[in-house]
Amino acid sequence: MRNVFVLIAVFVCMMIQVPILTLLGLTTFSVDAPLVAMLYIASTGPGVVGMVIVSLMGLLTDLFMPGGLPGMQMEILVVLFLLARMVVSRLQLNRTLPLIIVVFLSSLVSLGLFMLLSVIFDRGYQHSSTVVTGGLAQALLTALLSPLLFKLFGVADGRFHHRRDTRSLFV
Repeated sequence: MRNVFVLIAVFVCMMIQVPILTLLGLTTFSVDAPLVAMLYIASTGPGVVGMVIVSLMGLLTDLFMPGGLPGMQMEILVVLFLLARMVVSRLQLNRTLPLIIVVFLSSLVSLGLFMLLSVIFDRGYQHSSTVVTGGLAQALLTALLSPLLFKLFGVADGRFHHRRDTRSLFV
């Protein structure tokens, strides 16, 4: 139940992001909020419940991608969740630099999985350098803004528990 508020925060971030970026003409530069939320859930929640929430988050992300393969983002987020569970068991993400590095690497893995699954399952997909450059720009932007999103998800999670996290993200 605690991760439902994180799921709602991701939905609100995606709903706000789409019209603002369209208004500014920056539709190629978006922040991958579900990826950061997936890392937050992997670092704070139990495995099975977290995987269910992450798969719902991936399905929600698929709804925001018209013309994409249904279930692709869900599959990518679940695979990344399983990989992230192994990483966060060895590395804590409550500091800025490790969080930025893990988010950047996760974004690159997500881009690679997207391209691999597109080549395998989408007959009309043709490899394009714009997908790679757009994915790299999104990975960099997501990594740089991930501490703020991580803190937002912590606030959304803390509202449910009525507790404050004593670990500082920015120190």
